[in-house]
Amino acid sequence: MVTSNVRLIWHRRDLRLHDNELYHSSALAIQNTNHKSHSSGTSSPSVSLFVFDNGYFQPRQSSSTNDYDTVWCGPHAAQVLIEAVTTLRNHIRSIGGELIIRVGDPTIIVPQIAKVIGATEI
Repeated sequence: MVTSNVRLIWHRRDLRLHDNELYHSSALAIQNTNHKSHSSGTSSPSVSLFVFDNGYFQPRQSSSTNDYDTVWCGPHAAQVLIEAVTTLRNHIRSIGGELIIRVGDPTIIVPQIAKVIGATEI
């Protein structure tokens, strides 16, 4: 039984927090739940999610006339992406939250996580 509204924040490409309005309201909700005297804030608790889409790393047909396949995210870009997601997780932890990280098909994983946490919005 869900007793409050829970927001699932699904990170795809924009991995910044400093200008993300969702985190400003989420930080306030976390602060309100961590203080003994709860204020009547309107912010919903939030859960953050990043999914490493398998499609990022699977070969796809090249648009050129040669037979070479390409990938959306090669080894160097993958390293940069891993570092960015790690930084995102650390920033979310610094405001009292957590980043759930999964690997697979986001069209399957996002609804599963939303159901498990009882999310009322994504």
